[in-house]
Amino acid sequence: MPRRRIILNAPPPVAGARTRTVEVGGESRELLPFEPMRGEVLTWRQPHWNRNEYWLESSRGTHLLLHIPSMFIRKPCDCPVESASNSWRIHMGWGIGAHAMPLSDAQGVELMRRTPRLFGRGPVVLADGSKLPWRRTWSGFELRDSGDQMLIEQRQSFAWFRAEATITLSDAAHQRSDILPLLALTWLAALDSRQTSQ
Repeated sequence: MPRRRIILNAPPPVAGARTRTVEVGGESRELLPFEPMRGEVLTWRQPHWNRNEYWLESSRGTHLLLHIPSMFIRKPCDCPVESASNSWRIHMGWGIGAHAMPLSDAQGVELMRRTPRLFGRGPVVLADGSKLPWRRTWSGFELRDSGDQMLIEQRQSFAWFRAEATITLSDAAHQRSDILPLLALTWLAALDSRQTSQ
């Protein structure tokens, strides 16, 4: 039975635009600019169990799309990430939980990468060489800054045959200009880690 092809159609971001429409598999969704609000809980949702597309949502709407072209997360591929104002790509290589995940901007400049280690650990290394520890916790995953302050806390939510999680950002995370690519990279790392542990 032929697999349904997923087509990502996202025009380049327009400077100063407030929203951006992204189409995946014939479905359109409006991406809103991300303006963090204190105490707000975000959610990564997978609308279709048989399609590897994930949307970061708040009570205000949708802010981010992560699309994995391959049905198998461990297969090498470039995963597009779209927001209202930017586009990035995360490269997934060969290996079961043992491959680095570089995230690059639309011009191909690497901004950060996750370098895996044993037991779901491994830092996110930024372009300037600084490292943000990323690790598994009893309830999910978390990303911390170099001073060991929590930035992103990720807790798995129950959903039939789909991957979902709630995301909490600290006040320090709200001040970061790279918070959206960090959210995308850590979510993909969590998905890859879940595949490895199954």
